[in-house]
This record gives sequence, structure tokens and C-alpha cells, in this order.
Amino acid sequence: MLHLMDNCSNYNQNKVILVKMADYLAEKRETLKAIKTFHPDKEASAARILAEAMRNQRL
Repeated sequence: MLHLMDNCSNYNQNKVILVKMADYLAEKRETLKAIKTFHPDKEASAARILAEAMRNQRL
């Protein structure tokens, strides 16, 4: 979270958009098929965790 806050200008103003982006990535990655070196389910999980962390963050 700190890395994201440092690298995203106007994090507080863009927080809603960032949450929507993470939700979108999670949704799109869930529908992809996993292969030997590509694990979209892990990426979807990470995106969902990030989205929830941003939603629950109190500044």
C-alpha cells in the first residue's frame, strides 16, 4: 500500500479509480485459463486483496 501511495500522484483523489481498476483486473483474470507458467487465479486473488485493502484503508 505504501508503495502504491508513493507512486500514485494524488492517491486520495484517485483511490476510487484505483479500486475499480483492481476489481476489473480481478474479474478479467478469473476468466483466463491457467497454464504451466501462467497463473491468473493468483493474479486475480492479489488484485482482490489490493482492492479490499484500499477500500478498508482509513487515512
